[in-house]
Amino acid sequence: MGAYEKINAMITERLVKRIEETGEIPWRKPWASVSLMPRNLVTGKNYRGVNVFLLHMLGFESPYFLSMKQINAMGGKVRKGERACPVVFWKIVEADDQDDPDAKTYAFLKYYRVFNVAQCEGLPEGKVPVIEVPKRKHDPIEVAERVVRDMQNPPRVRHGCRQASYSPAFDTVSMPNPEVFDSDAAYYAALNHELAHYADTGIMPN
Repeated sequence: MGAYEKINAMITERLVKRIEETGEIPWRKPWASVSLMPRNLVTGKNYRGVNVFLLHMLGFESPYFLSMKQINAMGGKVRKGERACPVVFWKIVEADDQDDPDAKTYAFLKYYRVFNVAQCEGLPEGKVPVIEVPKRKHDPIEVAERVVRDMQNPPRVRHGCRQASYSPAFDTVSMPNPEVFDSDAAYYAALNHELAHYADTGIMPN
């Protein structure tokens, strides 16, 4: 299998795995959010093509992504346990840039890996634009909080996402912030729904 086929297979596998894990089409946004095109924080350029689906399906509220090199240059670091997402691009090699007089212009597919700003810490204040999402006041429901708090071996619950899902691979429940739900009850209904997926995996002890 050539490099082109390997990259395509990697991207396809990532899309299929995400759909199988969540049981949902990953680029839908069922809760209040501001949908912006994924873009690089440093260059300001939007990602294009299949990268839009790859990055949207991660479910982060912020559309801003960075490479490891860019994160390090800004003095930040990736939080422990976070994983990068591959993004692909075509690079054009012009015939004029080659030593062979008979060379022709050609394109080849490359990829690199990026992290969302929500996966990072230590980035300079003011460098990451704040995304304003319609919000309401969240009043925690104690009985619902207790159900989650009393779970044995609970999964990690990560807020600040654009959709609710459970990933067995990372043992993580991803949730939008409580304030963007229509009501407190709607938030806990979604949270308990994802925790039920966690219980169905058999990870939860008896």
